[in-house]
Amino acid sequence: VLEELRSQVRFGIYLASYADDRVRLLDRDPDHELNAESAITAHPHASAIGKLMLARLPEPAWPGPLRRVTAHTITDPVALAAELLRVRDADAAGEVDECRVGRTAVAVPVRTPDGRVAGCLAAIGKTGRLEPADRDVRDLLRSFATRLCVSTERTPFARR
Repeated sequence: VLEELRSQVRFGIYLASYADDRVRLLDRDPDHELNAESAITAHPHASAIGKLMLARLPEPAWPGPLRRVTAHTITDPVALAAELLRVRDADAAGEVDECRVGRTAVAVPVRTPDGRVAGCLAAIGKTGRLEPADRDVRDLLRSFATRLCVSTERTPFARR
């Protein structure tokens, strides 16, 4: 499924899980190097992948001050809470230069058969070439995310 999607876009395609309320990259696009991967997992507030995870939590909590990864990273708790509400409403997350300058991402949820968000499917590309609000990109990602609907019993999406 991921290879088929990758053949249709010019962006890197990544699959992540949210087991134990942590971001884990399960599948990295072999044709698109992902710089600053550790920022995605260590500072979820700075990435589309992380924001989608935080938005699904009943009460996101930050252990201390939110770290500014770039000059564009949202670090104000009130502004981040508002951003997470937008993510919930849109059922998708985006970022522009927040995790790495020059990089933009869009993430949509991957759900279990019972509708729980277990992870996400994300497109990551150069800023200016990928727009987080691009409806066509979001719809394409959603259609493939639906095909990745997973059982929580036999996959890396299982909660540990």
